[in-house]
Amino acid sequence: MSEQETETAEMQELRQKLKAANDEAAGYRIKNKELTEQFEAQQQGSSALKQSLVQTQISNQLAAQGITNSKYAKMISSEDIEFDDQGNAVGLAERIDQLKRDYPESADAKRRAPKVDASDKQPSAKPLSSAQKLLQQTN
Repeated sequence: MSEQETETAEMQELRQKLKAANDEAAGYRIKNKELTEQFEAQQQGSSALKQSLVQTQISNQLAAQGITNSKYAKMISSEDIEFDDQGNAVGLAERIDQLKRDYPESADAKRRAPKVDASDKQPSAKPLSSAQKLLQQTN
């Protein structure tokens, strides 16, 4: 074989190896894109699950402390809540205590103003039961 034929054969071999490497890299890029999409979907699902867990933990802690005012749950930022290895909210009780100190009127049912209707409306008549209607018809 001549020197030129040898170089041509080597070039052909290099081109084949380069094409194989490019094909392999394209396959890795596709696989990387698929895995990235799966990871992002899992992360979104995890974020939604964490949000639900945080809201449940907040509601449970508020109920455990006897607070039924739903405004408290809205005042607690779910972004600030972290969880330990056992799944317990870290710092939530302290955050609730701080809110109770900052807004004591919302936490204590006795301190809230009663709801009063000061309108001139006449009290509505209580509807009669079927037995009372029958008694009125017979009288």
